[in-house]
Amino acid sequence: MIKANLIHFCLDLHAHVNKQGSFVYGNSTSSLKDQVQVCLFPKLLEYNCKYFDYESCNFSEKNMSSKDKGDDLSKEGASRVTFFKETGLVSCWTL
Repeated sequence: MIKANLIHFCLDLHAHVNKQGSFVYGNSTSSLKDQVQVCLFPKLLEYNCKYFDYESCNFSEKNMSSKDKGDDLSKEGASRVTFFKETGLVSCWTL
């Protein structure tokens, strides 16, 4: 078990198979306070980077478990989802 208090955020950086541009995938939480925290970092990116597209971001529950069309791998294996489920750390994104 990873101790969440030693990790402040998880940021997985990579290209997407089917989408273009700069955007973030974040996790869906049951707490409104936590969900605001998940959405805050991408919103700050939008304000500070003209190439970032907040409208292309996805914070849905479905996006945490769906399979990619290109390789049929589940997003449950993505580091942002794994860190969130294993530690409860809400500050986890794929950029």
